[in-house]
Amino acid sequence: MRRLKLYDIDSNIICKFTTDQKFHGSKRIEIQGAVTIEKCLVDYPALINGKIGVVTMHQPIETPLYSLDFVPQPFPITLGDGTYVFEHLMFNGPTIFKVTVDKYKPKMYIGNLITKQLAPEVKTISPVYNYKKKDNNIWDKNDLHKLEALCKQH
Repeated sequence: MRRLKLYDIDSNIICKFTTDQKFHGSKRIEIQGAVTIEKCLVDYPALINGKIGVVTMHQPIETPLYSLDFVPQPFPITLGDGTYVFEHLMFNGPTIFKVTVDKYKPKMYIGNLITKQLAPEVKTISPVYNYKKKDNNIWDKNDLHKLEALCKQH
């Protein structure tokens, strides 16, 4: 399972939910304003230096929140008072990440895969899929467009 967490500008979690890593699509979420959403981080199961752990990273979609008419909502998103509904898009993810670091910690932040800005202690990172993955190249706009089209159908 992976856990997605949206944060405000003060690093408070304002929304969190869990999905199976195989899930490929969008989840409708509600956010209570007034708040500014700054980022989305995701936790994945990992083998860190061969030991079980959890890695946290920026969600590997640059703009994961979409309005209900499927317009991307780039961070930061400032919301006034009220309730706001978004489609939260996500690619199917690896079953587990294999990570090599300088020093093992059971939970660790590893950085941003999209920008390739990894934490300095990360030496290697590789995804492991124990299932047939869908098109999920985080650097390929065509794969993002396929995900958007899939989400619009539902």
